[in-house]
Amino acid sequence: MCELAEQMRQLAMEAQNNSSNSVARRKALNSLVKLIQGSGLLTRQQSWSQLPNFEEIYQEAVNDALVKFCKDIEKYSPQYPVMAWVNHIFRWCFLDAVSRYRERTPICSFDEEAAEERLFKDLLEGEGQSKEDANLFRDFIESDPEGILRDLHIRRDRNTNLQKILIFLCEGREWKDISTKSGHPIPTLSSFYQRSIKKRNVVEYCRKYLQ
Repeated sequence: MCELAEQMRQLAMEAQNNSSNSVARRKALNSLVKLIQGSGLLTRQQSWSQLPNFEEIYQEAVNDALVKFCKDIEKYSPQYPVMAWVNHIFRWCFLDAVSRYRERTPICSFDEEAAEERLFKDLLEGEGQSKEDANLFRDFIESDPEGILRDLHIRRDRNTNLQKILIFLCEGREWKDISTKSGHPIPTLSSFYQRSIKKRNVVEYCRKYLQ
């Protein structure tokens, strides 16, 4: 672990070890936020850069993510780098900021389902992610704490479920390979995947454990 990542981890644990209203926690969090802001390690969300007022949306999401990060510091697990967790929070805050912008600016063309699909694409393909970011997402998929990903499967084939497909995609497998292993044609697999990741309960499930 590099020096900056270790410094962030120590500050996060220092904040956790002090009561929520203590001066010591506020001091540790303030120092941590300054390190995060100056690190240059927040994802740039390049796949959204063509949005009108992108920088405004981006800064709004950054502020929201840092507030949530400080509020939920107890949820941070020191086994992961701080920035891995911050970037997962930030992705969801960015999606929320885009949704709010759409409400404020009706003329802006925005497909919310396509936005959620793009979020999964970024998570799977590692846009702006470090190895640790990707590991955090994969660990969530493999543990599937509430079994929601396992319960979504193709027809009566419980072995071909959303969890397994996501793991294959995390490994960089091609759809042709997934088709061979599952015994289902690519159009069937792709259609199932596209429908599944747009389900509200799947999106909120991921948000619950990754934000």
